[in-house]
Amino acid sequence: MMGEGTAHLDSAYERAVNAAIWTMGITRIIVHRGEALKAFDRVPMIAHSRLR
Repeated sequence: MMGEGTAHLDSAYERAVNAAIWTMGITRIIVHRGEALKAFDRVPMIAHSRLR
């Protein structure tokens, strides 16, 4: 698990890190990283203790 592992990277480096992680075939949980969310076709969200 990476705790805000890309928080201080610029967009290009964040995309490179995300691309490398994508090849690992693992599940990731991302909190508030808009750039990373663009790569996924499903984005479940939790709001007010409910999964949406």
